[in-house]
Amino acid sequence: IMTAVPRFYQNLHQKINVSFSKATGLKKTLVNQTVNLGKKKLDKQKFSLIENCINFICENLVRNKIKKQFGGNLKAFISGDGALDK
Repeated sequence: IMTAVPRFYQNLHQKINVSFSKATGLKKTLVNQTVNLGKKKLDKQKFSLIENCINFICENLVRNKIKKQFGGNLKAFISGDGALDK
């Protein structure tokens, strides 16, 4: 579990978005699919068979890479001292 103030998370979000915006081709498609499927998962919507396959690929190629950058065992970000931007 990682704890920090909102400003840290805003800076982190901005750096990740800058990195993602530079992606092109297949990499950009994978990043977009990862984000879209992640939102769907958070909303507890069911995946179609194709979405399950794409999600498996995204998990192994995108999400695991990001998780490793945070030590590999990160389960949650906790923010204190103020509200986070949407």
